[in-house]
Amino acid sequence: MKSKLIPFFILAIFISACAQSAADTDSESQYNPQVYTQAAQALTSAATPIPETIPTLKATSTPTATPAPTQTPLPTLTLTARPKTYATPLPYLTSITGYSKCANSIYLKDITIKDGTVLMPGEPFKKIWQLKNTGACAWRGEYSLIFVSGYDMDGETTPINQYVAPGEEAKISVSLTAPEAEGTYTGYWILTDGMGNVFGETIFVQIVVSEDETEEEQE
Repeated sequence: MKSKLIPFFILAIFISACAQSAADTDSESQYNPQVYTQAAQALTSAATPIPETIPTLKATSTPTATPAPTQTPLPTLTLTARPKTYATPLPYLTSITGYSKCANSIYLKDITIKDGTVLMPGEPFKKIWQLKNTGACAWRGEYSLIFVSGYDMDGETTPINQYVAPGEEAKISVSLTAPEAEGTYTGYWILTDGMGNVFGETIFVQIVVSEDETEEEQE
């Protein structure tokens, strides 16, 4: 608002000076057009607005995003189940408690699956031995045949399920399965009493696994 009144103040001062100068002259009513022209020019100049300078805006560039590095996918691992093999004999049984003090036995003969019997891969069979009680104690039903070493051929601990008095004979059996791979396999077994003590002779079963089966013993 103040900036707009300044030209009028300047004009008033200028007119006042001109009037004073005109009063000092001898011609009180003489008209001087040059004075009014200068006053009009001063008024026009003062009333003309001075344009304001607008600052120039400079465009800034947008930063370019750097793409993330591409990760190489990890290879997919495929786990293959290991087939059951009988390439290595099992170690000697470590769960034996001890030896019975009164029970004993001796091997007499094979009833089934004589040594060297040829079987097909994966063929189930039952091995039966003829044994004699040579100890001072009777064998009871909880007495069992347990695996010792070699190839177990999927055999499990098997109770004898019979009473055998001293001096008597008995047929002792276990259910087995021939391995899938061809070859000769032998498994060792022994009797144990109800408290885990072994006794008597170690007995064994020996078979030959082959696709060309030529002989098979049955019970």
